[in-house]
Amino acid sequence: PPGQPGYSAFISYATEADREMAFKIVEHLEAHGLKCWIAPRNVRAGKQYAGEIVRGIGAARSFILVLSQTSNNSKFVRREVEQADRKDKPIYAVRIEQVDPSDDLQLFLSEIHWIDAWKGDLAAHSKALGELLREEEPAGASPEPKPEAPTPKLKQPAVSPAEPASKARKQALLLKREPKERAEPERLTTRLAGRSWLF
Repeated sequence: PPGQPGYSAFISYATEADREMAFKIVEHLEAHGLKCWIAPRNVRAGKQYAGEIVRGIGAARSFILVLSQTSNNSKFVRREVEQADRKDKPIYAVRIEQVDPSDDLQLFLSEIHWIDAWKGDLAAHSKALGELLREEEPAGASPEPKPEAPTPKLKQPAVSPAEPASKARKQALLLKREPKERAEPERLTTRLAGRSWLF
């Protein structure tokens, strides 16, 4: 909708050391319909890098910090976190190494959600992160894909092929027998008509 940020999250990471992990996180999130802003992919050609970073943070509803020892000591990452805090963006830290925030970051990361992705399955951690990000999404945005329900198979009633023929034969026999049974009293009356009866 007009006036709302166009990305679910801005991804902040140490460019060289953590690039591969950052893009894997983006891949998992976008597979679940959560569009991410990440440099250098979303930096527009011919634009100043610093200005594009500020624009990207403003265009995202949330801010994700890929936290490692390298990003912990990066002045560029710290500036991005400061921008996110200034713009009142929800901040989520994904720890890809067992490291605590530096003194420069602790002020901004004291009340955030943590995802410890340095152990376990990254896909599962990214799914948990996606559930947190979805809480910041406007109503009706970024629906999570749902698997298609299998088409139910209708059970056909079991019908014995011999049943209709057998039923027809029974009806035919009844029809043949019925006139004979009805005629029996008439023959009996005829045979007994000329006899004498003693009472």
